[in-house]
Amino acid sequence: MKWGRITFATSLCYKNFCNIGDVMQTFAVDLIYKEMQIDSDQIVDIPADEISTYNGETVLLPMAGNFQYSRKHPVFPTSKNIIPIFLSVYCTSGQYLKHADFWKKYGPIGCRDENTMAAMRQKGYDAYLLGCITTLFPKRSFHPDKPHVFLIDVQPRVIEYIPKKLMESAEYITHDILIDRSLPKNQITEQIQRKTKEIYARYYNEATLVVTSRLHAAAPCIAMGIPTIVVKNGFDERFGWLDKFVPLYTPDEYDKINWNPKPLDLTEHKERLMHAVIKLLNRQADTRDLEITHSFYMDRTRKNLHTPVLTSCFIWLAQYFPALAEFIQKKILKAFSTTALSDKKET
Repeated sequence: MKWGRITFATSLCYKNFCNIGDVMQTFAVDLIYKEMQIDSDQIVDIPADEISTYNGETVLLPMAGNFQYSRKHPVFPTSKNIIPIFLSVYCTSGQYLKHADFWKKYGPIGCRDENTMAAMRQKGYDAYLLGCITTLFPKRSFHPDKPHVFLIDVQPRVIEYIPKKLMESAEYITHDILIDRSLPKNQITEQIQRKTKEIYARYYNEATLVVTSRLHAAAPCIAMGIPTIVVKNGFDERFGWLDKFVPLYTPDEYDKINWNPKPLDLTEHKERLMHAVIKLLNRQADTRDLEITHSFYMDRTRKNLHTPVLTSCFIWLAQYFPALAEFIQKKILKAFSTTALSDKKET
């Protein structure tokens, strides 16, 4: 039996651009496999939009990512040729949670956020809050010589609160990257992964501060020991674990932001989490190990989380009417991205 690795191509793409965030979870799985000394020839790539239809040899597949319901490409129950191992899932869709036999067969379930864990437990499933596996990324052992602030998909309103000294070295950047949808899926995957590595390598090597609204900019950067500030108009349930590490600032708190945060050292947490997920993958799960990380996250000061009405509507559209959601994403929402903001500054 071989090991699987979820790859993201068309499942993340809206026309000619895509969000690279979830790709970091693929790279986190690579880190785990490296720790387990699994050779690359024992790893099978499975596109996220083929998890329920996969027809290859039987694989153990680490499940880490956003798995809300999609009528176009349903994920759960997985293909009969996949043995899912749940490390870090965001999944609250009733269309998925109704499959009781599936969830009970493949438990315990590592959940990325508290809301998923609560929804799973309400159904009677064996679920634990483990956060995101991107917190496993290694901490850098140096500090960049020159100040360099990355503003990653931040809303314009926060800019007026950023000290002028920081703005002198600030660079706008977006996690929506351009792709060529005419390419074969495997080439799209390679293109996305290559660009993702380039972007995160810049954070690792250059960033003295990251300011972001993106979950998968914040989590890996925090893990890498980069001072990180998380800002957003409103935080939804996906962030219901990240507040263990850093404050989550909304517009009414922008005047209270600490613009000189210290890098965090997650070494102890990483060791616990790596130990727990490797046991899960070896199908030797110890509920005591899972409970330690679960309790670690549950013992925190919680941010008031809510999903804005318009966001909820868009998520619903993406699940049931993906073509319409794609149109809205490209024609309307894209105008408010950091890319658009940067373009306006340059004109």
